[in-house]
Amino acid sequence: MNRDAIFTVRNEDLSRLNQYTAVEFFQKLLWAEARRLGIEISKINVSRWVNVPDGGVDATVDDVQLTGGQGLIKFGKTSYQIKAGAAFKPWQRSVIKKELFGIKTPERQNLGESIRACLDTDD
Repeated sequence: MNRDAIFTVRNEDLSRLNQYTAVEFFQKLLWAEARRLGIEISKINVSRWVNVPDGGVDATVDDVQLTGGQGLIKFGKTSYQIKAGAAFKPWQRSVIKKELFGIKTPERQNLGESIRACLDTDD
């Protein structure tokens, strides 16, 4: 017997998303989590410009003052990179290295500007 609820999302559902629908889906997940936690939607920024270099960050949730909760949104600022399809294999070190640094040496100064800014925050 299938015990999936109406809102159950399975891996095969996610694997059908392209780069545009993945961003849209993730934005809706962030909005739902924000509503659940009582966070203003205006604190959420999701870029729909999927083919424009973004320095490594596709979405952010800014200045969240949480004392509890779990899931997608954390205390302070949270930054996200959104990937779609089965080709991206984040469990492979070489894939992550290429994603973060391209062909450059894996050093902090070679990270994208947005990733460095994320790492430099005190949150």
